[in-house]
Amino acid sequence: ADQRARLLSNEARAAVAEFLALRFESIESGANARRAAHLVSHPLHPSLHRAKRAVCEPLFKDFVLGDQNILGTDERVTAMLQFVPDAALRERMENHLLTRGSRWNSHERWDYIERELRNSNLYTTIDYLILRHTYPRLDIAVSKDVGHLLKAPFCVHPKTGRVCVPFEARDAFEFAPERDAPQLSELIRELNERMTHNGADGDDNLDDVRNQPTTIKFAAAVQLLREFTESMEQANAAAERERRSNVAAAGAARKFEAESAAFLASTP
Repeated sequence: ADQRARLLSNEARAAVAEFLALRFESIESGANARRAAHLVSHPLHPSLHRAKRAVCEPLFKDFVLGDQNILGTDERVTAMLQFVPDAALRERMENHLLTRGSRWNSHERWDYIERELRNSNLYTTIDYLILRHTYPRLDIAVSKDVGHLLKAPFCVHPKTGRVCVPFEARDAFEFAPERDAPQLSELIRELNERMTHNGADGDDNLDDVRNQPTTIKFAAAVQLLREFTESMEQANAAAERERRSNVAAAGAARKFEAESAAFLASTP
């Protein structure tokens, strides 16, 4: 856990979120959407440039153009071209893609769009289109308010009845709530079944059953939270030891300076 991030005030959180966030107009916004393309500067801010080069551009080519086939239909072509600010260029590109380029796949259509935009010096539109389809959306209202972040592990979602379980950040893309987040009703049923099955062995055994997680996945989530809290406690303890050591060192240095000054003052 990042201790500095945990200690940020709401104002500091808002500043970080606002700095990282990009706002994208909806396709239905029409002219506003075309103006939004100019909100991306050229050259890009260094952080956006790194994000585009390392993550967004490869993802756009492999996933958005490939797996999602974002330009696979005439309707999708028209939707993407809505963000081209030059009306004449937009109309010419659309006519070409829907006639001569009608048999092209998404990669070929994007190559044509990118080439035409570069020839018209619309580099900001290229960057905007790539970032629009790949850059993460940040919920600033949620990110800036600590109260929104206080969702306790193992709380229950009021609508779905699923139990909030922790997972490793590196496993975020593999996490599926319908598979990995158990429903409270399932846990209660499994617990009742285990208590019924083990009830004949006496009250002591029932206490053991109540204190044990029901499913293997739920047990793994409990263990993950335990390891996380233990590592955080260790990190906090190490930081506190370092702070005390620095305070002691500073005190010793001040004492040495004072004694040295007193010695020099007493020396004829």
